[in-house]
Amino acid sequence: MKVKRPDQTVFVYAIPTDTIETIKSKLLQMTKAPVTAENVKLVYNGTVMEPESTLSVYTTTDGDILHEIRCIGAFFGI
Repeated sequence: MKVKRPDQTVFVYAIPTDTIETIKSKLLQMTKAPVTAENVKLVYNGTVMEPESTLSVYTTTDGDILHEIRCIGAFFGI
């Protein structure tokens, strides 16, 4: 799965039963920035993905792109 970050696009191995929280965890392991899971939202097809949901809920397919949004302060209320 491709994830478009603010500074680059990365590839993350994921299966349909992975939760969004699991994907975020994998992304945080790949980052050097001081970011926490609470400060990251993943967006697919214009929808903010819920942490406890799985990829299969959003009917993602191999090659789709998720967008990583980093939220801080008051902006976190997405």
